[in-house]
Amino acid sequence: MKLSTRFAWASAALLPVLIIAAGAALVPWESADLRAERDAYLHTRADSLAPQASSLAAQTSDPASQVRQALQAPDDSVVLAVHGLNVAVGDAPPVARLPTVDGAFSVREGLRQWRGYSSSDAATKARVWVVEPESVLSAKVRKLRGRVWFMALIVSPVAFAAGGLLGRRTIKPLTVLRERARLVSSGTGARIALRTGVDEVDDVAGILDAALARRDEQELRIVEAWQAARSFAATAAHELRTPLTGIQTALDVLEHPGAEAADRREALDDLREAHTRVLGLLEVLRALSRAELARPEQFTEVDVAELVETALHAARNRHPGTSFDARVAIPAGTPQAATLLSWSDGLRMVLDNLLDNAAIHGGGSSAQIVIGLSREPGFLLLTVDDQGPGIPPELRSRLFDRFVASKASPGFGLGLTIVAQVVALHQGTVQAGPTPTGRGTRFLVRLPSQGFPKEGL
Repeated sequence: MKLSTRFAWASAALLPVLIIAAGAALVPWESADLRAERDAYLHTRADSLAPQASSLAAQTSDPASQVRQALQAPDDSVVLAVHGLNVAVGDAPPVARLPTVDGAFSVREGLRQWRGYSSSDAATKARVWVVEPESVLSAKVRKLRGRVWFMALIVSPVAFAAGGLLGRRTIKPLTVLRERARLVSSGTGARIALRTGVDEVDDVAGILDAALARRDEQELRIVEAWQAARSFAATAAHELRTPLTGIQTALDVLEHPGAEAADRREALDDLREAHTRVLGLLEVLRALSRAELARPEQFTEVDVAELVETALHAARNRHPGTSFDARVAIPAGTPQAATLLSWSDGLRMVLDNLLDNAAIHGGGSSAQIVIGLSREPGFLLLTVDDQGPGIPPELRSRLFDRFVASKASPGFGLGLTIVAQVVALHQGTVQAGPTPTGRGTRFLVRLPSQGFPKEGL
């Protein structure tokens, strides 16, 4: 059953019940008022007729007719007692049942009952009883009850229609929410983004949007993980083919019964070289997979200047014949100036790969590698300058692609790919071009300022 129909039925049932309940409380209250009004009227009427009782009874041989003519209200029931003469007009009880004292009274005769008031005149010794059958008041009360039930009966269909209309207007925001949810359930990445002015509905829409965002994020992570697994498998198969082929050849030489000692030594050297290359490749692939699966949730506050010093120290150990220098252009007295909310391991991989690339292609052991750290409005800048021959023209457009390396490179063509992926994770950019002096190559990394947790740029 629709919610609007529930509203309609609830209104159709509830409003008549409320009317009947109100009537049940009102009818006794109104009955008491009617009784009080009746008693007051009988009292007033009896007091007004008592002084006239003797004259009304003595003016004609038909005193009852005279009394009827004198009554301002023809429906009154009156009994006169004057000098032993009893005159009854209207629906009155037997005179013998009437009280002989002044005041209100009730009289029952069989199934009938009257309410009246007795009043006397001291001068003429006349007494007047003004009475009213109880059925008159009972009829008024029954009429009042009938009107209550009639109103409840009339209100029921009206309440049903009004409840249905109110229900449709009330649930209209829910209907809009349902339609929006139906549209976004196809998984297109859309959001409900509903603002109806009804806090509860808007809260539900916000919760659904958050759930959809988490769903899309999970799906994206699953797809990325699947693509990373495929990429890892393809990369491993591509790069392991050559060293594994060399290993197989060396094993064949070692197993050959006629192989000479020199051939065996050369085969062992090839095995060691292939083993070293396989280990290096696995380490690079591990770093590549970490860069592909990294998430902003891994970000922490990192002192980039300190990270640069650590990376330089490690690079000097890896390349003892190369000169490394650091130029940090951060204003003095600002300890948080180089603090960035970032992935520490990822930035370390960026620095290590750029320094290794510069050491290998940067002009030999006599060249100097300079790493710079500075700021400009909106960005933290990392630069690595070498003194090498520059980037070959055929590699400039594909420099950060996978497996792109010069013929003289001993690497696998994945180091700069890792650099690009980590920088993209930080919503930054990386560029390669000539140094300001025109000699060698400069790699420029821009990391955006929203990564600065302590201080804006």
